[in-house]
Amino acid sequence: MGWMMKSRKLTKRNGTAEETKEAQTLTDRVENEGPEAIAQHVKENLDRWKNEKLKIGISGRIKTGKSQFINAVLGFKPNQLGAAETGSGNTTQQATPYTHPQNEQIVLFNFPGVGTEDHPNKDNYMTKENASECDYFLIFFDSVISDDDIWLAERLTEIKTPFCFVRSMIDQDIDNAKFDGKEPDTVLGEVRGKVQTSRSVAANTITRKSSIFFISGRYPNIGEFPELLDHNESNISSLKFESIVFSISAISKEVIEKKYQKLKSRIRTVSVGAAAISAEPVPILDLLINLQLLKYELYHYINTFGITMDFIESLPTEIKERLSVWNILTKSGTALTVFITQQIWKAAAVAAFESVADLFIPVIGSLISAPTTFLVVNNVLNKYLDQMKEDAFIVYENVLHAQTHVHIDAQVTRN
Repeated sequence: MGWMMKSRKLTKRNGTAEETKEAQTLTDRVENEGPEAIAQHVKENLDRWKNEKLKIGISGRIKTGKSQFINAVLGFKPNQLGAAETGSGNTTQQATPYTHPQNEQIVLFNFPGVGTEDHPNKDNYMTKENASECDYFLIFFDSVISDDDIWLAERLTEIKTPFCFVRSMIDQDIDNAKFDGKEPDTVLGEVRGKVQTSRSVAANTITRKSSIFFISGRYPNIGEFPELLDHNESNISSLKFESIVFSISAISKEVIEKKYQKLKSRIRTVSVGAAAISAEPVPILDLLINLQLLKYELYHYINTFGITMDFIESLPTEIKERLSVWNILTKSGTALTVFITQQIWKAAAVAAFESVADLFIPVIGSLISAPTTFLVVNNVLNKYLDQMKEDAFIVYENVLHAQTHVHIDAQVTRN
C-alpha cells in the first residue's frame, strides 16, 4: 500500500541524470516502505565506512620514529594510556596492536624490525607476525634503507601488499641545520638527495620504484605527510580511506582539507535522500525526518573536524567567539530544531527568489517540494560545511599549531 499521496516525480532540476535516477529509486521505495525507511537507508549508506576494518603495518629498526608516528595518527601523547612506548631502547619486541581510540576498526601494528635480535630468522617473519594480514605497510628507516628493509619490501611486493618507505624525524634535521647556520628550507632536498643516491636505493629495483616519504611524527605539518596521505588514499579502498580521514585528528591543514573533501562528497547522498522523502508528502512527518537527517549529518561534520562542545569549551574566549559552529553547539533539542528549520526556510526563500526551484506551500503535505528540498538541503549543508572547515583552520592555527609546532619559521619546501 502506498503512502497517502501520489508522489511527485522528480525532474533533472534536482541535479545530474544519475542523481535523478537515484532519487526516483528512493521515491519508489518511499511509496512501499515509508519515509523513515529511506532516512535509515541514507544513514546506512553514509556510514558504510564505519564497518571497514583497516590494518596498517609499521616496521623498522629502533629509533626510526615508529612510535612517534603511531601516537600522532592516533592522537595520543607519549605517556598517555594506550600510547605507543617511545624511547631509545628496543621497545618493540613483537608486533604490538594499537587501536584507534575513536574507531576500533582501525588498528596500527608496530612490528619489530626485520633482522633484529628478536627476528634473526627472516624466513618466518611474515607468518610469525601475521604481516600478510595488513592492508598497507610503512617501512621506517633512519639514514639509509637497509638490506633487511629491502627484503621486507620484496616480500610485500610478492603478496601485493601496498607499502612505502618512511624517513621520519625530519624536524631534527631542521634543528641541526639551523644550529649549523644552514637554511631550513633546503634540508628536505638535501636529505632526500642523500637517500636516493645511496647504494641501497640506486642499485635496487624495488627501492628505485618505491615511494619514499620524509616526515616528522612530532610535527605532521613539516615534510611530506600530505604526500604520504595521498599515497595511502591511492592504495586502499575508498571506504577504508574514509575511515582514516574521519577518525584521525586535524593534525595539519592538509588533513583538514582531506576531511572537507570527503564530507563534501556525502552532501549529494543526503540531498537526494531528502528530496525522495519530500517527494512522497506525509503531513509534517517528512519535514521532521529531513530535519533529523540534517542534524545527523551536521554533527558528523562537527565530530570529524574535532570541534566538539567539550573541546571548544576549553578554548580561549577570543577564539571560541570566532567559531561559527558555536551557533549549533550551544543549541540542543527543540532549540536546535528551530535553528535548523530557520536555515532551511532562508535557503528555500533564496531558491524561490532566484526561480531555481518550485517552492509551494500546500494546505496539507510537504512544506517544501522535492526539487526544492534537494537544492535547499544541498545549500544548507554546503554552507555549514564551509563554515566548519574555516572553524577547523582557526582552531588549528591558533591552538593546535601554536601548542605543538615550535618550528614556526622552519617551513620546509617539498620538492
